[in-house]
Amino acid sequence: MISKKGTEEAPLSFIVGLIFAVLLGSALFLIAFQYIAYTNKAKESFDTLVGNIQALKDKEKGSMAFSLPENYILVSFTEGKDHPEEGTCDEKVNVPESCGTLSCLCLCDTRFVRKAEEACVKSAKACYPFTGQEAYTFSDALCDDTSLYREGPASGVFTLYYERDGNSIQFCDGSCGEKVA
Repeated sequence: MISKKGTEEAPLSFIVGLIFAVLLGSALFLIAFQYIAYTNKAKESFDTLVGNIQALKDKEKGSMAFSLPENYILVSFTEGKDHPEEGTCDEKVNVPESCGTLSCLCLCDTRFVRKAEEACVKSAKACYPFTGQEAYTFSDALCDDTSLYREGPASGVFTLYYERDGNSIQFCDGSCGEKVA
Protein backbone atom coordinates (compact mmCIF):
# COMPACT_ATOMS: atom_id res chain seq x y z
CA MET A 1 0.00 0.00 0.00
CA ILE A 2 1.33 3.44 -0.97
CA SER A 3 1.00 6.19 1.58
CA LYS A 4 -0.01 9.69 0.60
CA LYS A 5 2.95 11.02 2.49
CA GLY A 6 5.40 9.13 0.25
CA THR A 7 3.85 10.40 -2.95
CA GLU A 8 3.87 14.01 -1.77
CA GLU A 9 7.53 13.99 -0.73
CA ALA A 10 8.93 13.19 -4.18
CA PRO A 11 7.25 16.10 -6.01
CA LEU A 12 8.00 18.47 -3.11
CA SER A 13 11.72 17.64 -3.07
CA PHE A 14 11.79 17.97 -6.88
CA ILE A 15 10.20 21.44 -6.67
CA VAL A 16 12.59 22.54 -3.91
CA GLY A 17 15.56 21.27 -5.97
CA LEU A 18 14.27 23.04 -9.06
CA ILE A 19 13.84 26.32 -7.18
CA PHE A 20 17.37 25.97 -5.75
CA ALA A 21 18.81 25.27 -9.22
CA VAL A 22 17.04 28.31 -10.71
CA LEU A 23 18.29 30.56 -7.88
CA LEU A 24 21.84 29.27 -8.18
CA GLY A 25 21.80 29.63 -11.97
CA SER A 26 20.46 33.19 -11.67
CA ALA A 27 23.16 34.13 -9.17
CA LEU A 28 25.90 32.73 -11.43
CA PHE A 29 24.43 34.56 -14.44
CA LEU A 30 24.39 37.87 -12.52
CA ILE A 31 27.99 37.42 -11.38
CA ALA A 32 29.12 36.66 -14.94
CA PHE A 33 27.13 39.60 -16.31
CA GLN A 34 28.62 42.01 -13.76
CA TYR A 35 32.15 40.76 -14.52
CA ILE A 36 31.68 41.27 -18.26
CA ALA A 37 30.17 44.73 -17.77
CA TYR A 38 33.00 45.69 -15.38
CA THR A 39 35.76 44.60 -17.75
CA ASN A 40 33.99 46.20 -20.73
CA LYS A 41 34.07 49.54 -18.88
CA ALA A 42 37.86 49.21 -18.61
CA LYS A 43 38.13 48.56 -22.37
CA GLU A 44 35.83 51.53 -23.10
CA SER A 45 37.97 53.75 -20.82
CA PHE A 46 41.10 52.57 -22.61
CA ASP A 47 39.62 53.31 -26.05
CA THR A 48 38.51 56.77 -24.84
CA LEU A 49 42.00 57.49 -23.47
CA VAL A 50 43.63 56.55 -26.79
CA GLY A 51 41.19 58.83 -28.64
CA ASN A 52 41.80 61.66 -26.17
CA ILE A 53 45.57 61.34 -26.57
CA GLN A 54 45.28 61.39 -30.35
CA ALA A 55 43.11 64.54 -30.20
CA LEU A 56 45.33 66.30 -27.65
CA LYS A 57 47.15 69.35 -28.98
CA ASP A 58 50.62 70.42 -27.85
CA LYS A 59 50.66 71.95 -24.33
CA GLU A 60 47.05 70.86 -23.81
CA LYS A 61 45.90 69.07 -20.65
CA GLY A 62 43.07 66.64 -20.17
CA SER A 63 41.48 64.37 -17.62
CA MET A 64 38.93 61.59 -17.51
CA ALA A 65 37.33 59.10 -15.18
CA PHE A 66 39.13 55.84 -15.90
CA SER A 67 37.56 52.48 -15.07
CA LEU A 68 40.31 50.07 -14.12
CA PRO A 69 39.28 46.98 -12.16
CA GLU A 70 41.38 45.80 -9.27
CA ASN A 71 44.10 43.43 -10.57
CA TYR A 72 44.25 45.25 -13.92
CA ILE A 73 47.12 47.52 -14.96
CA LEU A 74 47.43 50.40 -17.40
CA VAL A 75 51.01 50.43 -18.63
CA SER A 76 53.13 52.06 -21.34
CA PHE A 77 56.00 50.69 -23.36
CA THR A 78 58.58 52.80 -25.19
CA GLU A 79 59.89 51.68 -28.58
CA GLY A 80 59.10 48.03 -27.98
CA LYS A 81 61.05 47.81 -24.73
CA ASP A 82 59.79 46.13 -21.56
CA HIS A 83 58.38 48.40 -18.86
CA PRO A 84 61.42 49.01 -16.64
CA GLU A 85 61.93 48.15 -13.00
CA GLU A 86 62.73 51.70 -11.88
CA GLY A 87 61.24 54.63 -10.00
CA THR A 88 58.50 54.24 -7.43
CA CYS A 89 56.49 52.08 -9.84
CA ASP A 90 59.05 49.33 -10.02
CA GLU A 91 57.05 46.53 -11.61
CA LYS A 92 58.78 45.00 -14.61
CA VAL A 93 56.25 44.23 -17.35
CA ASN A 94 57.22 42.47 -20.57
CA VAL A 95 56.10 44.14 -23.80
CA PRO A 96 53.50 42.17 -25.79
CA GLU A 97 54.11 41.23 -29.42
CA SER A 98 51.20 43.45 -30.52
CA CYS A 99 53.29 46.54 -29.68
CA GLY A 100 56.17 45.48 -31.91
CA THR A 101 58.97 48.07 -31.72
CA LEU A 102 56.54 50.97 -31.24
CA SER A 103 55.56 53.03 -28.22
CA CYS A 104 52.40 51.49 -26.91
CA LEU A 105 49.72 51.68 -24.19
CA CYS A 106 48.23 48.46 -22.84
CA LEU A 107 45.42 47.40 -20.54
CA CYS A 108 46.32 44.07 -18.92
CA ASP A 109 44.80 41.64 -16.45
CA THR A 110 47.17 40.36 -13.72
CA ARG A 111 44.76 37.85 -12.11
CA PHE A 112 45.58 34.78 -14.15
CA VAL A 113 49.35 35.08 -14.42
CA ARG A 114 52.04 34.04 -11.96
CA LYS A 115 54.05 37.24 -12.24
CA ALA A 116 52.86 40.75 -13.11
CA GLU A 117 55.63 40.95 -15.71
CA GLU A 118 53.75 38.36 -17.81
CA ALA A 119 50.38 40.17 -17.63
CA CYS A 120 50.55 41.98 -20.98
CA VAL A 121 52.11 39.05 -22.84
CA LYS A 122 49.57 36.49 -21.59
CA SER A 123 46.52 38.56 -20.66
CA ALA A 124 46.45 41.87 -22.53
CA LYS A 125 42.86 43.10 -22.82
CA ALA A 126 43.80 45.92 -25.20
CA CYS A 127 47.00 47.41 -26.63
CA TYR A 128 47.44 50.40 -28.90
CA PRO A 129 50.76 50.98 -30.67
CA PHE A 130 51.27 54.65 -31.59
CA THR A 131 52.76 55.02 -35.08
CA GLY A 132 54.00 57.78 -37.41
CA GLN A 133 53.10 61.24 -36.14
CA GLU A 134 51.79 59.58 -32.98
CA ALA A 135 55.18 58.17 -31.90
CA TYR A 136 54.75 59.29 -28.31
CA THR A 137 56.84 58.74 -25.21
CA PHE A 138 55.00 58.36 -21.93
CA SER A 139 55.91 59.40 -18.40
CA ASP A 140 54.08 59.30 -15.09
CA ALA A 141 54.66 61.90 -12.38
CA LEU A 142 53.50 59.31 -9.83
CA CYS A 143 56.33 57.00 -10.98
CA ASP A 144 59.25 59.42 -10.72
CA ASP A 145 58.52 60.53 -14.31
CA THR A 146 59.27 57.08 -15.67
CA SER A 147 56.83 55.32 -17.99
CA LEU A 148 53.17 54.88 -17.11
CA TYR A 149 52.20 52.16 -14.64
CA ARG A 150 48.84 52.32 -12.87
CA GLU A 151 47.17 49.53 -10.94
CA GLY A 152 43.41 49.27 -10.65
CA PRO A 153 42.20 50.73 -7.34
CA ALA A 154 39.81 48.85 -5.06
CA SER A 155 37.01 51.21 -6.18
CA GLY A 156 37.71 50.39 -9.83
CA VAL A 157 37.61 54.05 -10.93
CA PHE A 158 40.06 56.95 -10.66
CA THR A 159 40.67 60.28 -12.37
CA LEU A 160 43.47 60.12 -14.90
CA TYR A 161 45.16 63.45 -15.72
CA TYR A 162 47.46 63.91 -18.70
CA GLU A 163 49.28 66.60 -20.67
CA ARG A 164 50.97 66.69 -24.05
CA ASP A 165 54.34 68.37 -24.56
CA GLY A 166 55.48 67.76 -28.13
CA ASN A 167 55.39 64.00 -28.59
CA SER A 168 55.61 63.36 -24.86
CA ILE A 169 52.50 62.48 -22.87
CA GLN A 170 52.80 62.98 -19.12
CA PHE A 171 50.34 61.35 -16.75
CA CYS A 172 49.97 62.96 -13.36
CA ASP A 173 47.79 63.44 -10.28
CA GLY A 174 46.25 66.73 -11.39
CA SER A 175 49.42 68.82 -11.30
CA CYS A 176 50.70 68.08 -14.80
CA GLY A 177 53.74 70.14 -15.73
CA GLU A 178 54.79 70.39 -12.08
CA LYS A 179 56.97 68.02 -10.11
CA VAL A 180 55.03 65.89 -7.65
CA ALA A 181 56.62 65.86 -4.19
